[in-house]
Amino acid sequence: MYIGVVPLTNKEIKTTRSKFKTKKEAELALARMKLEIANGIYRKAKAETYQDIYNLWIKNYENTVEESTFVNRRNLSKSYITCHVGI
Repeated sequence: MYIGVVPLTNKEIKTTRSKFKTKKEAELALARMKLEIANGIYRKAKAETYQDIYNLWIKNYENTVEESTFVNRRNLSKSYITCHVGI
């Protein structure tokens, strides 16, 4: 989806979304994104801290694997990664 142009660089901003379970769910997400852009409140997901990166990853990862795999990976990441990074 075309979002707009970066004023400083004059480059186009585009984004994609995937992994929707139904066409209706995808159309709803598209409508929400168009509404946010029209109202000037759309903000592309941007990670600023390790916690942000983890949250973005876990949210996206959940939709790409079976539930048992997701639970296993989430628990492993909590045990071995997040405790060392301080999340």
